[in-house]
Amino acid sequence: MMDVIWVPSALSDLNKIKEYIARDSIHYASKFVDGAFDATERLTVFPKTGRIVPEYQNPNIREISHGSYRIIYE
Repeated sequence: MMDVIWVPSALSDLNKIKEYIARDSIHYASKFVDGAFDATERLTVFPKTGRIVPEYQNPNIREISHGSYRIIYE
């Protein structure tokens, strides 16, 4: 199994997204963040689930979608 480690800048971005969504709904903001963590938790078992990020064309840099956002990982 692999480990998922969120870098500080990614956590900061996630917090900003949460604050933005919370303007309309605190419930959905929390649900969005929980979903982001759930989505990345699957990577511990299936690290190559995401597609290769087109901008990089590096098979080690991949992305998964969550809502209308991309979560890019290595």
